[in-house]
Amino acid sequence: MRIRVDDPTRLGELLRFLDRRVDLVTRQASETEADVGVLGSFADGGRAELDSHLEGWREANPGATVEVMGLRAVGAEACP
Repeated sequence: MRIRVDDPTRLGELLRFLDRRVDLVTRQASETEADVGVLGSFADGGRAELDSHLEGWREANPGATVEVMGLRAVGAEACP
């Protein structure tokens, strides 16, 4: 899933927070966006779990804004 923060100075902090979770894989995509994969997720792509982690980050960072922009394939390549 692609996530976006409103303040580019917060993205590194958010990625470090998410990287501490063993079930998440992150990759910075731009100054304000990153791709996040939830390992072992199928039905909703891990959206509910990611939302829970992001809520914890928001609580620890009052005033910070992060939005989930939608599902994206992370590191997936087409099979022949």
